[in-house]
Amino acid sequence: VDNGADIINLSLQYCMGTATLQDAVAYAHSQGVLLVAAAGNRGGNCDPIVSYPARFDEVVAVSATDDRDLLAFFSKSGPEIDLAAPGDSIWSTYRQPSNPNTYGYLSGTSMAAPHVTGVAALLKSYKPNLTADEIRFLLEDTADDLGNPGVDVQFGFGRLNAGAALPCRPNHSDGGDVK
Repeated sequence: VDNGADIINLSLQYCMGTATLQDAVAYAHSQGVLLVAAAGNRGGNCDPIVSYPARFDEVVAVSATDDRDLLAFFSKSGPEIDLAAPGDSIWSTYRQPSNPNTYGYLSGTSMAAPHVTGVAALLKSYKPNLTADEIRFLLEDTADDLGNPGVDVQFGFGRLNAGAALPCRPNHSDGGDVK
């Protein structure tokens, strides 16, 4: 935050929210930083609740969808969920001790949260004066509603829709200029 971050991805999860973590989240939010966090994956000793820091109100909590736009079997859900994004079998960098420069398919809400973070960063680069709250609203307002109509515990406002969120799209009829 003190080095000028506008948006922070938190692809991590903790069972307990500490005062230190809450203070860090509150500080970042007070400085106008958008925080996006993985909701957490099922299994382990902190099921079934959404993990920290995604549980904090100031954070955009992201669940994971699969290739059928269903909640991924591993994704946590709960009333804290704000958005969903693809998180099952995502091609990513994959560091192995024997070969640190490889790629592989990974699954988890930690694969879903960066999609939301990336679209948020594109919005911020297109309109630098947007506040964190305005970016959050745009992401939620343009999401594709999945599951039960309206906000729900699996998908929040819905699955991220980058095309709907971004006001700048190529105009193919005139050679690809930006509208």
